Amino acid sequence: VLTNIGTVTKILKVYNNHDQDIQISRLHLAGGTNSVFRLNVDGIPTRDINNVVIFEKDSLYIFIEATLNSNELDSILLIQDSIVFEFNTKIQDVDLLAWGQDVHFLDGESITTQTWSAEKPYLIYNSILIDSNETLTIDEGVTIYFHKGSRMYVSGTIIATGTIENPINFRGDRLDYLLNGIPYNEIPDQWEGVWFLASSHKNLLNYCSIRNAKIGIQIGVLGETEQPDLIIRNSIIDNHSYAGIFAINSVLHAENSVFSNAGTYTSALVAGGDYSFIHCTFPNYFTHLSRNSAGFVFSNNITYLDEVFDNDLELFVGNCIIYGTQSNEVGIGIKSDPIFEYKFENCLIRQDDGFPETDTTGKFSEVIFSIDPKFKST
Repeated sequence: VLTNIGTVTKILKVYNNHDQDIQISRLHLAGGTNSVFRLNVDGIPTRDINNVVIFEKDSLYIFIEATLNSNELDSILLIQDSIVFEFNTKIQDVDLLAWGQDVHFLDGESITTQTWSAEKPYLIYNSILIDSNETLTIDEGVTIYFHKGSRMYVSGTIIATGTIENPINFRGDRLDYLLNGIPYNEIPDQWEGVWFLASSHKNLLNYCSIRNAKIGIQIGVLGETEQPDLIIRNSIIDNHSYAGIFAINSVLHAENSVFSNAGTYTSALVAGGDYSFIHCTFPNYFTHLSRNSAGFVFSNNITYLDEVFDNDLELFVGNCIIYGTQSNEVGIGIKSDPIFEYKFENCLIRQDDGFPETDTTGKFSEVIFSIDPKFKST
């Protein structure tokens, strides 16, 4: 658990398998009122309660939570306690253990120029903003946790430079498991994502892992003429409930990266922009919701609230794989007025039905269509 943040609620069920009632004369935490643990015994919040009866062949529910205080250390904090049962001159106990990691806590803050290092994780509540003309440098090995509903807004610049051994991790703050044993770190929509606003320039994400948000990376703002820019290298953008990349009239270059498993789009490039993807993979085998759209879409226009936004679009996709569960994984949206230039070269694409309503002459060079790449899970 992260310090100063309460744990999820754990359940202990105490059975009475005997043919007569059992009276627990005292049920309490060994750590007393100073314990970091809290109990709820059959609906009664307590750390110490007397005369609890478990009827014959019945059971008692005990709900357990804990909040670990910050220790101002970089190391993992281990807290131990126990629930003590006193009955019929006997004493029994159940051990309680909690591990806590101290964090840098940020709550709705505007960030000025600074560097984040890997000694402690960072925990974001209520979103943060990297302000205009400010630069956030993120060192290798940093983990950034986002609480539900939180986002990182970037008006300034992010320079996030991980390594293959120590990538930078952006993820939700749930460290526990669903009832079926699946960790929350494999569940999408745990946080909102990273949004690069129109004034954001010279951004770099290298060896970064961005997982389980609503939109992993959003870049650009409808109606803004200024184009934010971003370079992505050696990174994984995975398992987002709506889109891995959602770009609006932006400048984006990506290489040697994976954009995978999104509820709608692994990559959506709309309302124009300048984009290139080299040695990238776009597999979409999202299993949490049904998906009916192409995973990789691009367009020089978009209509929002009956207003059309359109700009020139240039796109190059080289030596990439675009594949997934849909028969057609590439979607093209063209408006005749702005420039619309694109080229796919040396790629493997799932497009079972081709592009019957679009003239693609000269747009696909040395492209293989609809041959299963036979991905292997790692």
